[in-house]
Amino acid sequence: MNIWQWVENLQTDLAEAGQPHNARLLEDISSYCADQEIDKVEALLPEAKALCQTLENPWLSVYIGHWEMRHRLGNKKEGETALADAVALFELAHREDTQDCPQSVCVTQDLAACYSLIDGPGWAEERIAVSEETLERIDPSWNCYQCLSCEKALAIIDQQNPQQAMDYLAQIAESLTAAGEDIGPGVLEVQNEALLALGQYEEVLARIQKVELAIPDYGEWKNISQPRQIQKAHALARLERHEEALEALPALREMTLGEMFSWIDAISPALLRQSELNSWQIASRLQMALKQLSNNGAHRRVIEMAAITIPLAIARGARWSAQRQLDLAYSHLPKLRIDANAAATLEDLQQRIVQMPPSPLPVASNELLAWLNGPDNAADTADLSVQESAHESAHEHQPPDAELETAEQPIKERNPEQELEWLLVAVSQHPDDSDLHAQTAGALQACQAHDEAIELLRRFMANHPNDDSNIRFILLELLLENGDEAGIEALSQQFITANDPIFAYWSLAQLAYQQLDWEGVEAHCRQVLAHQADAYGAIGILAKSFMQRQHFAQAAEQYHALLSAHPDDNDYKWDFMTAASAAEDWLAVSEVATSLGMEMSADSLGERPNESWGWVIIRYLEQGDIKDYYAKRTGPVSAIIAENAAPNSTQHMGDYVVFDAQVLIPAPEDPEERENFVPTFALVHTLERGEYRNSVFIDGAHPGEEALTAFDTACREQGWPLWVHSSADYEIIDSGNPEASAEPTSVPGIYMTITAPMQVSARQIDTFLTQQTADWPHRLCWLRLAEEAGVMTQPHLDTIERYGL
Repeated sequence: MNIWQWVENLQTDLAEAGQPHNARLLEDISSYCADQEIDKVEALLPEAKALCQTLENPWLSVYIGHWEMRHRLGNKKEGETALADAVALFELAHREDTQDCPQSVCVTQDLAACYSLIDGPGWAEERIAVSEETLERIDPSWNCYQCLSCEKALAIIDQQNPQQAMDYLAQIAESLTAAGEDIGPGVLEVQNEALLALGQYEEVLARIQKVELAIPDYGEWKNISQPRQIQKAHALARLERHEEALEALPALREMTLGEMFSWIDAISPALLRQSELNSWQIASRLQMALKQLSNNGAHRRVIEMAAITIPLAIARGARWSAQRQLDLAYSHLPKLRIDANAAATLEDLQQRIVQMPPSPLPVASNELLAWLNGPDNAADTADLSVQESAHESAHEHQPPDAELETAEQPIKERNPEQELEWLLVAVSQHPDDSDLHAQTAGALQACQAHDEAIELLRRFMANHPNDDSNIRFILLELLLENGDEAGIEALSQQFITANDPIFAYWSLAQLAYQQLDWEGVEAHCRQVLAHQADAYGAIGILAKSFMQRQHFAQAAEQYHALLSAHPDDNDYKWDFMTAASAAEDWLAVSEVATSLGMEMSADSLGERPNESWGWVIIRYLEQGDIKDYYAKRTGPVSAIIAENAAPNSTQHMGDYVVFDAQVLIPAPEDPEERENFVPTFALVHTLERGEYRNSVFIDGAHPGEEALTAFDTACREQGWPLWVHSSADYEIIDSGNPEASAEPTSVPGIYMTITAPMQVSARQIDTFLTQQTADWPHRLCWLRLAEEAGVMTQPHLDTIERYGL
């Protein structure tokens, strides 16, 4: 049974109603979810929920709610934080107006999965019961039949009965085969989980090898391929084939925090065996995952993951990290429904930590900083420096009156986890040492101990209200990273009380900037500037706030002030030209361009530039979608769009635009590739619309280069831009005249768009296309235009059928 048919019908209706974006939205949200594109799903969800309200379609609310749960439970591994919403969705799906929606069955999987993350063993009986109740209402032809069967099997595994789960899934596989249904990847994945629990690692590898040989050419969703890779690595690691396990394992950078448990569970034996791989960088990533699971209320999963990460910390000699993870695990112990050996596991880990030998300071505490930062220190090399972390925190949110350029200091690579215990001892013995506190905070940050770093610096600030070191800026950075609005407001008030209004309002300006509160940025920056007119940091973000509100003349004024103070700073020159171009202060633009060595024609001085500076790509962000268009560069940061938009997309052909000067995609290093490289820039502002109508899509057999050139010339003479979008290897199948017996043949194809000024009617464009292509050997198709023009559509439908368009 195709449980998605009604969704496909709704997509068709939306597209035909002129809402192609909404039609695509329904597909994108499921596709991004399956491919673990967390940021993209997060961006689409508000729009998807708004569409549900607009259409007043209760079935759609169930559909979107299900995919939101798949995202929150599958990708982010939410537990108790998702429970109320999962229950509410379950209730929604069983209302009279929604119970016939096929996805009302899917929400049972969501509810069971949520309880699994909260406490899998504790809720196993209930998960089995709710899965069985729903399975009785469907048959193997439903996609949900396999999903719910997997949920039941996972619950059985959580009851420590993996063989029973295998037997049950064998029955499911038989029923699927008998019904003529393929056994899906979900069933295969859960079978492998059961086999791993049974220790049948060779069997898992054999099964995975068979699946890998049958992977389709078009690839797989990431939520299918990634678990299989992890299972393969898991089996290889248990067979002590550690090098192969590491090779099979997905890269750490590809893992979502929600999937880190499976990742580290698979590879932990190899990390314990190869100490050089058991690094503080991996530990930092694992700590982030543990924190997320804890925040998500995934109580059992936190304890299970800590049971893996703590032995790794012990093996690294990282006692502080091990104890911190254990304390976190213990905080979740009372929230389990049943113990299932959790308390004994944690008690055993506590005993192992107690037995760890202490890590004495390598030198006296008052000499520690000099030793750590000296040329002969004994710290292991690493990718992130404690000193660098503290330095960047202070510099990125430096005081508004600080120099905008800071001399680069040589920074050694360090192991913050190794040094942290020494630093904590030293800072306790030297509570007035600001440098020591800054470096300790940097080490805490690197170990993902942000709360502890904040508390350390808060105590220092409370005890040293008049301290003028960088501590305040490091604390502000940490509070901003944590989104601690109340903490930043309290910090600001502390400095108002201490009669330091510049830092107080600078803190509030930074908070407003982070929250995209551009009016707030202006208000707080003006307070800073009232106390110090040359506070360049405040001037910089004030200019950005004006740009965001399209107050371009005011932004140009602020950038001019920065440029006057730093006349050799080319970045400020480009920022000024962008603001001035958007404000159409062309004389100022030409003056700054000349200072950068750009030759502007005399006609451009004081006028909108119309130079011929080659091609650029302008990037638009429309309703969450990135769209790139070729454009002709007319000046330093201006261009005219020269590419037709896709049909049913907003037309930008002929738009005169201003763009940001920062190249979005770096040029390739290869000299030959650089020759054809076209830089991409972000749109800032449209000065004038091109006033072209929506593009007409034309598809069919290629008429030949001579005919195409003549057609292009005729279009240009009309002032109607033509753009060929197909590649040179695009081919279509000509099934021939329906009355003939010839075999279908492959012929070169072409698809292109044409657009015309707004005042040109669809009937005029149809007449022009019909006349221009009348002598071509193959008829082309422009069905949507024919429908709009009210002319016969059957010739276009015949073309679609003949060529399979």
